Amino acid sequence: MQLCRAFMLIPLFLLMMAVNQCESEDMDHDGWSIDDGDCNDEDDTVYPGANEICNGIDNDCDDTLADETCYWDEAKWGESTWD
Repeated sequence: MQLCRAFMLIPLFLLMMAVNQCESEDMDHDGWSIDDGDCNDEDDTVYPGANEICNGIDNDCDDTLADETCYWDEAKWGESTWD
């Protein structure tokens, strides 16, 4: 009976290895994986250090949206021209 349990653990171990490899894979091919700090690995414009653009998305993964030069006009994001 002990031998059967040991064989059952081998596939579980291989499955766990495959899951760990998938977690560190760069799904959007932007050079950053979730493990590296990519906060949205389905969007190649979102990764640590990315240029922040006025789109309502945290492009650079710093937990803030675009900087103070952006505004929302009820229709879209845009750059302000305020000095």
